Amino acid sequence: MNNHNPATTARNEINRRTDLTFKTFSTACRTMLEDLKNRLTSQLTTEFTNVDGRLVRRAVNEAWAIAYLSPVPQLVLPTLAEEKVQKLRDWTIRQRAIFQNQHTALAA
Repeated sequence: MNNHNPATTARNEINRRTDLTFKTFSTACRTMLEDLKNRLTSQLTTEFTNVDGRLVRRAVNEAWAIAYLSPVPQLVLPTLAEEKVQKLRDWTIRQRAIFQNQHTALAA
């Protein structure tokens, strides 16, 4: 007799996909992730010169926190970090345009 319960299997599968707890990585893996985060911060700060470096660092830290929830953070982190910094660049450009428009309107 087969005791396999499809409902239990499906529930366990859903739990694995939505597990949002920090993973336990080895010290070597954590060190590698920290190095990757630092390299990304440096690279993105150099690439996006029109964005404040502190904001880039914050965006990469946020991406790191999200990536760390994944079983393969080293694959997720670079893309997440770049997307966050690109959105930050777009926000910065919009803010500067708004400020310039307000400054022009006040000068008139």
